[in-house]
Amino acid sequence: MSKQKLVNDNAYSLFPAGYRVLQGEQEFVTYPDNSTIRIWLGETPDQFTKHWHTAAEILIVLDGACKSEANDREYLVKAGEVLITPPRCPHTLSMAEGSRRCLIIFEVDVLEQMRDFAPLIKAITDPIHISAQMAERSGLMMTLNRVISLYRFREPMWNTLCYSLLLQVCAQLGQLILLQDRDLDAANQREKRMGSSPEVMESVLGYIDQHYMNNLMLDEIAAYAGYSKSYFLRMFKNYSGMTFAQYLVDLRVAKVRQRLIHDQASVEEIFKQSGFSSKSTFNRAFKEQNGCTPSEYRAIYSRHRRALESLDDAED
Repeated sequence: MSKQKLVNDNAYSLFPAGYRVLQGEQEFVTYPDNSTIRIWLGETPDQFTKHWHTAAEILIVLDGACKSEANDREYLVKAGEVLITPPRCPHTLSMAEGSRRCLIIFEVDVLEQMRDFAPLIKAITDPIHISAQMAERSGLMMTLNRVISLYRFREPMWNTLCYSLLLQVCAQLGQLILLQDRDLDAANQREKRMGSSPEVMESVLGYIDQHYMNNLMLDEIAAYAGYSKSYFLRMFKNYSGMTFAQYLVDLRVAKVRQRLIHDQASVEEIFKQSGFSSKSTFNRAFKEQNGCTPSEYRAIYSRHRRALESLDDAED
């Protein structure tokens, strides 16, 4: 695995908080201790070749313009505009001469566990380009500026406060997407597919969240919902946007990621409390979503924590 500085030595003072940690095209984002948000300000023209990460990325162009390519499409983002790149989306980024931009990068585990947003975030595969007019009129720019301020001055509970604001941003985007894509017929069809008791499915998802570490069986969950197995599977997919098996795997992997970064328990202990039936299944599911094994994931974040802490101390 190679490691390179985010910028050259001459511009290092502009980026006191970060390194890029690359393994092939995958970038492992490093964060200040006890947080899952990092913000980078750029004033020196730079260029990032195709890469992807499990975090979402918000590009705010302050002056000039930036260009990004993703899924065979080019995005030219001008001053005042915002580009939101979803997790696991391979993309490039380059700055024009005389430009300034800010990157807000944050993990989306908390969003992936929100029952109404999880299907939507998995369905978003392309960046979302927001015009300057829309960013200003909707209050998005004001919200993002508040996030940047909280991060910069490390106000008490800054990480939680930043996430509360980012959740507002994601909720607004989710509403816009759903309203754009939904017409009356589609809404009626969705209600018909969901049946008359969405409260039942909400209760099921809550039950899964509380018992994911156990050996949950389809028979058990279907009985909890009060449906036959076949009917439950149809209802679950219509409601959540994914199969019961995939939802359970995704939830368990998200829980594991959080513990690997913030919990001192060994990987073996985390595996035993993850709900996966075998170590090989555990490793395979984790690697499919994160591009590395659980041990490698923890090592990547732990290896750079001390350096990042010293950089953050210097910034203060």
